Amino acid sequence: MLAPALLTAMALASSAQSNSIDGLWLHPERAVIIRLQGCGSAMCGTVTWATARAQRDAKSGVEHLVGARLLTDFRENSNGIWKGKIFVPDYALHVTGKIQHLDANRLKVSGCTLGGLICRSQVWTRSDSPVATADRPLSFIPAQAERAILAANSH
Repeated sequence: MLAPALLTAMALASSAQSNSIDGLWLHPERAVIIRLQGCGSAMCGTVTWATARAQRDAKSGVEHLVGARLLTDFRENSNGIWKGKIFVPDYALHVTGKIQHLDANRLKVSGCTLGGLICRSQVWTRSDSPVATADRPLSFIPAQAERAILAANSH
């Protein structure tokens, strides 16, 4: 009798964990990794790794891209959509943001400005590492692309 209850509890815990947006997420251009985690009663996103090019592009908005908090005050609504603020450092612009959890390994991240007149969406992929280095590569990136990312980040 205890075994079925224990299995059910384990399944529910596993399901809740796979539906979480907590974790490391890779930008679709594979130039930035962001850690989404709780910050107070909301969810925030901080850059843990960025290519040299992404860091240069962000200079107009932040001095140091790695460590910058780009997503702030995200709260989940009753439909499972997260809403908050996104800072786009390349343009030094704050926009309204939305995160939709597509599956265990993908998020749709959207940002809008001018009252929703201009919007853009991206699909982020879950990452298994907070950084990409020669001794700790991003395992899901093909070897040729991985070498290019590491070379770009080493300059």
